[in-house]
Amino acid sequence: MFQQREVKRGKGRFFSPARSPAPVKNTAITVFALPGPTSVTPKGGKELEFSRAGLGRKVIPVSEDSKHLEVLVFKY
Repeated sequence: MFQQREVKRGKGRFFSPARSPAPVKNTAITVFALPGPTSVTPKGGKELEFSRAGLGRKVIPVSEDSKHLEVLVFKY
């Protein structure tokens, strides 16, 4: 008939809210989009031609916690 309640003893504790995850840091990687494979970086004049054609230097933000495979197959 009567219900027993649990008696609080000692100080009441303060529970902080759940922590939010730490912000992910990004690193910018500069790559060149070229029409074909090459072993050298294009010089100033060629770089201008490529940028006019929609190719050339591109900056890709990559999170620092990315795995190697994720960076290799990264499409922006």
